[in-house]
Amino acid sequence: MRNRLLIPSTIFVILFVLSCFPVAVQAQFPPTTGEPTREEVVSFASDITVREDGRITVVEKIDYFFPTPKHGIYRDIPIRYELDDGRTVVVPVEVKSVIGASYSVIRNRNAVRLKIGDPDATVTGLQRYEITYEASGALRYFDDHDELYWNVTGHDWDVPFRRVSAVVHLPEGAVEEDIRLKCFMGAYGDTGLECLYNRSGTTAHFVADDFLTIVVGWTPGLVARLEPMEAGFMTDVVNPTLPVLPFAVLIPIIAFIYLLRKWMRVGRDPEGSGALVARYSPPEGLTPAEVGVLIDEKAHMKDISATIVDLAVRGYIRINDEKSGGLSFRKNFGFKLLRLQYKDDAELKPHEVKVLSVMFGGENYVTLEKLIKTHAFHGNLKLINKRLYGQTVAKGYFARSPRSVRSKYAGTGSLFIAVSGVAFIFLAQTAALSFGNLKYVVLAGGGVVTGLLFLIFAPFMPRKTNEGMKAFEHSKGFKEYLLTAEKYRLEWQEKEKMFERFLPYAMVFDVVDQWSDAFKDLDMQSPNWYEGEAIVQNRFHVGRFMASMDSLESGLGRAMKSAPSKSSSGSGFSSGGGFGGGGGGSW
Repeated sequence: MRNRLLIPSTIFVILFVLSCFPVAVQAQFPPTTGEPTREEVVSFASDITVREDGRITVVEKIDYFFPTPKHGIYRDIPIRYELDDGRTVVVPVEVKSVIGASYSVIRNRNAVRLKIGDPDATVTGLQRYEITYEASGALRYFDDHDELYWNVTGHDWDVPFRRVSAVVHLPEGAVEEDIRLKCFMGAYGDTGLECLYNRSGTTAHFVADDFLTIVVGWTPGLVARLEPMEAGFMTDVVNPTLPVLPFAVLIPIIAFIYLLRKWMRVGRDPEGSGALVARYSPPEGLTPAEVGVLIDEKAHMKDISATIVDLAVRGYIRINDEKSGGLSFRKNFGFKLLRLQYKDDAELKPHEVKVLSVMFGGENYVTLEKLIKTHAFHGNLKLINKRLYGQTVAKGYFARSPRSVRSKYAGTGSLFIAVSGVAFIFLAQTAALSFGNLKYVVLAGGGVVTGLLFLIFAPFMPRKTNEGMKAFEHSKGFKEYLLTAEKYRLEWQEKEKMFERFLPYAMVFDVVDQWSDAFKDLDMQSPNWYEGEAIVQNRFHVGRFMASMDSLESGLGRAMKSAPSKSSSGSGFSSGGGFGGGGGGSW
């Protein structure tokens, strides 16, 4: 954890001292010394008032340091959440004011974005912004207590935090002895109680030096019960005045014609050269993960694993294979990843910056075992993939993000199926009692077929641009080169470190075995970014190295899939849980 300011024993002593004084004392870390020199959030102070009507009012004071001229900051506040029971709910947010600069509000189905600053002017140095908003349905209610489980800062920030604090004001009537407090600091999913907190009367104070999530519980009955909104309300689409049976047949036909024409106009890729020509290098400027997206228009976990290996090849990470003959877990996933600092991070792509941030935070090293057990990638994988898609659009290879295009058509299809499916089941149950209802059953069935058509077309609707098609064909030619490696043995030997440089690309192409087989009999130097059992008596064994890399990729895959176990209400707290969250940055 970056900027660790207190060891656990010191924290315990401070908390003990604070608990001995009933007066209102706000817990504080020792003041941070030194003027900021990098872009960072110097202070993030949140003041939260729990209102008797069940709403909460949040005031965020953000001190942001700009080392270079920027227009301002943006702040993303989520409104859509998936609960432990699988339900998707919406917690509406109403922005009341922003102090410090002009702002605009951009809304989508998942979040509210505040873009703060003047597009015609820039600022430098330390700037303060104050955001006030209200949230409805952000409280949780149980038999023995009501609760605020709130992600104060969010985890989607690319800049570090120096100081975080939160103050929660409960309604009159709350009894200090009955107020329960917890807080969590650090990466998403962390469960260690590493932040400071205390209470005084009806007020709770929290202090941290990293991303902060808080939990405040109190005696039930003090506030109104205001539940979050269920996402995706259904409405009755059956109109008895319509000629139902013809529509039941025509709607899927019309949908098919519409989707086919749409695919021909905006979904079908431009024509390429049609010839598969072997290429001896990847498309210029494209990382392995970007090539992976270009090949099948999807971001996969293997693309992230390839990114980690590629960062090692390029000197940002060192991989130590420390497998031992002990526990099976250690035997398979005993890797230590070290963050090397001598490379210029300015050369990294946005998705690479996020990968390093998720893995290391502010630490110099991390074990694969820790990445798995702490669920480091949980909640962050979508953010990494989002950046990958955005980069391919920014480079001009896609007109729109392939994921957003697929989601648009798949979402429409799912809505058709959900509404029509519910109507179909309901009407089918009553059809035996009323013959006239059969026509509506057929109409609902037509809606289901229409939804299936949208789902079938969705994967084919992302479209490459002309530049994207050229890069795609180049990538296919490069894959052919890696796949038929034996033909080019003499040429490979003339190029320094070709085996390791192209290994991440072989990973995204799924041709690692073919690529490595061509080198297994060659006398090669071991990669300077790897240390482990593949090096025996100063000799590098390609076969052992590939077994080690296979184990690493397997472990990284497990780390990306791991998620905190869902628990019953009122328990299972961790950093990043509950409502609130989001992130921000500069623009």
